[in-house]
Amino acid sequence: MKQFQTIDLKPLMNHKFVYEKVPENGDDSGLDGTYILKEDFKFCQEERINGTDFCFHYGDSDNVLCEGQRIPINSSAKKIHVIGFAYWEDICEYLRLIGIDGKEILVRIGLPDLTHAADSHVFYREQYKQYDISTAKILLSSGRVKQLIYFHHCVCDVQNGGIIREIVLPDNMFMHIFAITLERESEETD
Repeated sequence: MKQFQTIDLKPLMNHKFVYEKVPENGDDSGLDGTYILKEDFKFCQEERINGTDFCFHYGDSDNVLCEGQRIPINSSAKKIHVIGFAYWEDICEYLRLIGIDGKEILVRIGLPDLTHAADSHVFYREQYKQYDISTAKILLSSGRVKQLIYFHHCVCDVQNGGIIREIVLPDNMFMHIFAITLERESEETD
């Protein structure tokens, strides 16, 4: 039986994309003046997407603009589930998993641009064939540009499991992560 562990990203969140009301500095808000009003952000704080539990946060910041942040885990995982998107381009990067023995495992993560749907041509490119990616939600943006924003659910397989001491996010400022969840089988123990 699958067991999920949502990861608290709030201490690492360093970017704001969801606003209570239209911000005074609209063109500098969100991503080049594109943002989502909270009333249009259809994610609940705790939500199940594609059978996986996720936890979302709101406030001063609501997502992690990836800059190599370290996430303490101290748990095992067979899969890592990520909700997010890339900005300006489709991105394939690596999560660095540091084990309790200090050994490092690289796990590829693919996050397509926020303007691409899961069934768009981008997912047929060679670089994405190894990924399990789906569109978690489609929301309408506010601000300078009104467009559909595609939030993606990427499932990363973890080979050679064991206890993961920490996850090191990629150092790529175009990668935005809103939620991370670990998946393991219930008979595993920490």
